Amino acid sequence: MASACTEEVNPGLPDVSLPDTTSEVAGDGTSPDTTTPDGVTQPDSTTQPDVTTPDLPLVDNGPSDVVDTSIPDAPPTGCVPACGDGEVCLGNACVGSCGTTPIQDLLAGLAPGIDAVGNICKDNSNVWGWAVGRNGALYEVRSAPQNNNTRVGLWNWNWWDGDAGADAALPLSETIVSGSVDLWQVFPSNFVTLNDDATFALWGFATGGAGGSLYHTDLVNGGDNVIDAPGLFGGTVFSSFLLSTGSGSAGNNAGPGAYYYHNVLTLGGALVTGLGTAVGAIDGHKNEVLLMSGYNGAWADCGGTLPEVPVAGQRTYALPLSVVVERYTAATLPIDLACEGQVTEVPADFTFLADGRIATRNQSPAFELTGLSVHYWTLDGNNAFSLNNSVSVSVGDTFSDVRADPHSTKLLLKYPQGYLVVEGPPTQDPVVAPDPVEPDPGPEMVEPGPEAMPDSTPELTGEVMASDAMLPQPEK
Repeated sequence: MASACTEEVNPGLPDVSLPDTTSEVAGDGTSPDTTTPDGVTQPDSTTQPDVTTPDLPLVDNGPSDVVDTSIPDAPPTGCVPACGDGEVCLGNACVGSCGTTPIQDLLAGLAPGIDAVGNICKDNSNVWGWAVGRNGALYEVRSAPQNNNTRVGLWNWNWWDGDAGADAALPLSETIVSGSVDLWQVFPSNFVTLNDDATFALWGFATGGAGGSLYHTDLVNGGDNVIDAPGLFGGTVFSSFLLSTGSGSAGNNAGPGAYYYHNVLTLGGALVTGLGTAVGAIDGHKNEVLLMSGYNGAWADCGGTLPEVPVAGQRTYALPLSVVVERYTAATLPIDLACEGQVTEVPADFTFLADGRIATRNQSPAFELTGLSVHYWTLDGNNAFSLNNSVSVSVGDTFSDVRADPHSTKLLLKYPQGYLVVEGPPTQDPVVAPDPVEPDPGPEMVEPGPEAMPDSTPELTGEVMASDAMLPQPEK
């Protein structure tokens, strides 16, 4: 970035200013005394001096005290060597294409002011929900056909490691589901959500015939708690509540709506009514506000003026955490959204980013993807939710979704053959520092004494002990 240069005085330099040889001595108007300490008088300024340089002996005066104040050459800009075919120069790095998607097409799909800084190649054709956690951890819900069934699971890898990270992905949890994705019999969840400490994740799937399961996966010790969740569509962690949208949960099947568990796995019930004839996303931010969306051809309201919604029939409601807690404590759930929920201008297909902004997949009235946006919002003293500003991230249908790195302003844009990394607009919440990584001290080296030396080589038993480094460790 170019910046204005101003001249500064270096306090560490010695005073090397020369005396003023043109000034006059006050009082007599004559030139200053030019007699040197050894009595040799310098020639008058009008006399041409002898420019013959005498031969001087070489004297080693030790290290020089002169400070080099010259301005160093600016670092080279652009890519050296030049980028190859199919690559473009982004900053000082060559970035190539992934698969059959030219990098130039990806750049053309970015909104003005959004600059790409990297491209991670991986097959996303089988990736559904995904989330970006701390220290580069990326979680994906993946599916794969297995005979006449479908294998659905939660996978983890580190996007900070680029392509190598994607190649090293590990499954954290997997299950076999009867039916096929291609035949619309299995619907892997379009969400993965983590709790604040990243100790567990929520994800799942729905099946034809209003079946479904919500998975609560332990990211520290492994293992799953599975909750019956017919028609599962969305899910999130909000304060001490696990929330999902669908047609029911754990036997509380009251139809399309939002359902809750309190204190992780304590059985709950219906959170709201009036979410529509079909449910959409649900997500919350930092225990402040909860958003949920639904679809209905004829909404029932308690009166009042409603804001204009992005697409007819879709609504996104806002509920403050204080209202949810108050109603739960008073045992007066569910909340009637028609009378108590606030209709917002947030598009129905949304998610909260790690930095607090809301990301949306923008759609036309014909449900065609028209781009991705991020939105800034506030919740005032009266618990009124409002959008302050919206910034376009992409245009058209080049990218299907977006997530944010919690440690920077970088965004990851998903497309079928990878993730494009871009510098996004300013965050809403301050970015957080990465978690400290403890260095691996390695095995303790103990010098054995004579008494510890074996008499002979022990017989190999064939048993192999797995060290912690050999076992797959889930990211936190």
